[in-house]
Amino acid sequence: QGCALLVTSRKKFALPGLAEKNLDVLPLEDASELLLEICGRIGDHAEKLAKLCGCLPIALRNAAYALKESPNMSPEGYIKRLADASKRLELVEASFSTSYDLLTPELQRLWSKLSVFPADFDLDGAAAVWDIEETGAEDALGELLRWSLVDYLPSAAGEGGRYKLHDLARDFAESRLDAADIEQAKLRHSQHYRDMLSETDEHFLRDKDGVLKGLKLFDKERANIQSGQSWAETNQEKTSAAIDLSKSYPDAGAHVLDLRLSPREKITWLDAAVRACRSSND
Repeated sequence: QGCALLVTSRKKFALPGLAEKNLDVLPLEDASELLLEICGRIGDHAEKLAKLCGCLPIALRNAAYALKESPNMSPEGYIKRLADASKRLELVEASFSTSYDLLTPELQRLWSKLSVFPADFDLDGAAAVWDIEETGAEDALGELLRWSLVDYLPSAAGEGGRYKLHDLARDFAESRLDAADIEQAKLRHSQHYRDMLSETDEHFLRDKDGVLKGLKLFDKERANIQSGQSWAETNQEKTSAAIDLSKSYPDAGAHVLDLRLSPREKITWLDAAVRACRSSND
């Protein structure tokens, strides 16, 4: 007669004979079903509410029970409340706090700064935002992976994978940063992806193969590049660094942007650059 021991843990660990299974968020259909099982009156709003919860089981349960225990609250009204990041954060505060409080102060600071990434990112990006060497960044990311605070997306080639924070984890991480740290991290993020945009253009201009390589790199980092430009554009009145970045973003990807931005998007970038030039008498 054999037996098995089932262990659940947020922290990853290794043991002889251990068969590890990483649980992802629920598929949208299953997430909607879970909401309806707990509170049937959610009805046709289940899919939208599931998306706001990031299909995270604990957030789904907390949201469904909030509606079940408050019959006077309409699903539509609750969904409007959850549009506020601070309200969404209440759904997972206790869960993330448990892991966050066990981190060293330095790891807490580093993890919180990852909230500046709007989408997945690579090791270079994390090292740039943290302003540390890649080896140190890799070690820190490995520790955050062990605590299930960061997801890892392996590449098809087996190396150079990417990292990602769940949407609600990003909200929680940002809530732990003060304004100065957030701005510093966003500045480094914007600078790094301006340089990344310049790299895409260098590939593009090299040769036929380089054109495809440059476009592929842009597509992979598009969300980060656009976020970096947006931060620079909206912070011109706060710092001269944002002015310089606003001026340099359109030129950094002059050729790639012709194929990847719509005319309306490119006009917005160029308009921001013009305003930056005028404000600095350039």
